[in-house]
Amino acid sequence: MFMAVACIASQVWGQPINRTKNDFMKMNSPSLTKNRVIIGADINYPPYSFLDKQGRPQGHDIEIMNKLAAMLKIQVEYKLRPWSEALQNLKDGAVDALIGIIYLDERKQFYDFTIPVWFESYAIFASREAQFEDLDDLYRGRIIALKGDASISRFINPMGLMERTMFVNTLPDAIRSVEEGESDFVLAPYSLGMDVIDNSDYRNIRIVGSPILPSLYCIAVRKGNSELLDVLNKGIDALKSEGTIQRINEKWFIQRQKEISFSGVFKIIGAVLVPIVVILATLFLWSWSLRRQVCRKTSQLEVTNEKLTKALAEVKQLSGFLPICASCKNIRDDKGYWNQIESYISQHSEAKFSHGICPECAKKLYPEFYGNPPENVEPGA
Repeated sequence: MFMAVACIASQVWGQPINRTKNDFMKMNSPSLTKNRVIIGADINYPPYSFLDKQGRPQGHDIEIMNKLAAMLKIQVEYKLRPWSEALQNLKDGAVDALIGIIYLDERKQFYDFTIPVWFESYAIFASREAQFEDLDDLYRGRIIALKGDASISRFINPMGLMERTMFVNTLPDAIRSVEEGESDFVLAPYSLGMDVIDNSDYRNIRIVGSPILPSLYCIAVRKGNSELLDVLNKGIDALKSEGTIQRINEKWFIQRQKEISFSGVFKIIGAVLVPIVVILATLFLWSWSLRRQVCRKTSQLEVTNEKLTKALAEVKQLSGFLPICASCKNIRDDKGYWNQIESYISQHSEAKFSHGICPECAKKLYPEFYGNPPENVEPGA
């Protein structure tokens, strides 16, 4: 149930319906039977609700309620009490509505809830002396919590930490207890914890672990008060649509816990994937270029190998038995034709011929130069 409400709420403040305050005023909304509404709130829950130095109600939820009252043309009276007392006042009917309340399924038997006005996660605040590596360390520490706080039913009790937990009337008192070393851990909304730490100049407290307990802050009315609930819902919707609640959120919650949103996840994925894609693309191009070079070299080697094979075949042909004429010395090729020896060798090798006369032939052809008469020639002829 809570997750369903969370999904609806993410749309409520993320993509408001396009209606303005004037559109709301034109609606046939039910009129309240009384023009004065008593609003309950936590007396010391900054920056949501608190009393300033003059004793006047202030805070994020107070400002939103004042805007709603002006829109609805009703008067509001605030009763700020310690949180457990504020819850009981709404249950008993001492107040008409309670602001700054977190939606819980178990609270639905006593209260009806408006659409969310704010989303916040809790943080674990620890003293600097407290050891913390994971949630198991909570079982060895001293925990302090606000009476009636949502963290009791959603975390402390289910985790079996009740025996290690002390309770106080306000969360600022709990945070002060951790700062002064009276306890080790406190679970508190991030904005509230940081507001108390900054305004009190605490130095001995820190945030440990990851955000926990995502929470929807609503306005609650007494069970069955559908008249007031309907009017408040339409007013909240109108304030969201015109951006008023967004501006109030930005005014009061300057410090937000760094949570991973969907856009943040996509940014992280992009930051990781983009370098990987670039590296893979580079490797692909390098591999493709390498394959091209290998193919080109392989083709060149095939041509060279073919030439070598042919040359080797020719060398083998010349190194075998050659049919040669015993008279004219012509050589018979593999097709049966007779070729002059120099022509045949030139065709089947890289050898080139130049002509000359050996000494024996020179004596026969030119005897006058060697003092020998030619054969078959009579002297004096």
